[in-house]
Amino acid sequence: MAQSIAMLVLTRAQGMIVEKDCWLQGTWKAPRENGGYRRCAYQAVYDAAQDLGLPASGAFKILMKVLGDGRRAAIKRLPVFNDGASHEEVLKLFELAIGDA
Repeated sequence: MAQSIAMLVLTRAQGMIVEKDCWLQGTWKAPRENGGYRRCAYQAVYDAAQDLGLPASGAFKILMKVLGDGRRAAIKRLPVFNDGASHEEVLKLFELAIGDA
């Protein structure tokens, strides 16, 4: 069975922030001292979609559904969640979303 576009984007995004020093709060994206970038959850999804040449909309829609806030735009809700949650909670959100994709 082929993976959905949303699942591909979510899996790639989760991989971008799975290490705690690759994830951040309070801003979208910042360079790491040893190369690469630190990203918030929203930026990870956006960057993953760009890297894959795929749309991010399906991934954002599933994340918002998992957050129980499906009618609000991800750009308004996901950064708020990211900035108020622990790294473990953010990764759990991705796990649940990937399970729904």
